[in-house]
Amino acid sequence: IPQPLVKYYNLRIVCFKDINGNHKKDENEQGISDIVITMDKQGRMDTIKQKYIIDPGQFATAEMVTDNFGQIMYYHIPQGDVNINIFPLQNLRDVFILNGQKQTITITHDTTYYIPFVESFRVKGKVIVNRDEFSPVGSVSLANIRVTATDSLGNSFPALTNADGSYILYVPQSGDYRVTINNV
Repeated sequence: IPQPLVKYYNLRIVCFKDINGNHKKDENEQGISDIVITMDKQGRMDTIKQKYIIDPGQFATAEMVTDNFGQIMYYHIPQGDVNINIFPLQNLRDVFILNGQKQTITITHDTTYYIPFVESFRVKGKVIVNRDEFSPVGSVSLANIRVTATDSLGNSFPALTNADGSYILYVPQSGDYRVTINNV
């Protein structure tokens, strides 16, 4: 029996909150709904002709949203590499996508691909303004002052202060961050 040139497989993607940080979905770890997954077939570069070549096979760019169990299913994907972009529809506050918003999946058989969301680290603080009691400017509101933590790669993570000047910044991992505030 002749084999077709292109082989097709099914892909299941599961987004979940990785409570214990082991990067594997355990029974007690729930899926995360309302995550938009955009998939596109990855081309490869022909270095002689200097252009991208798309592998053979029918594939339409797809945008899907995870269900209540954090899953999506895509049927009949041609063998090869697929680029995915991950975007939450809701504010997840204290969880981050472990491997970044852009990932590549190699399809060589029916596959279940897990996307762990890990708990973030928190940076807590309080903005205190000391003014000369005789200043003609008046009082300064400590609410809604933008505080930003920036990592060594230039990624920034902003938050706003509460009425008393306190804030909580959520950052994806431990490390060195430069914390700045807007002019008060």
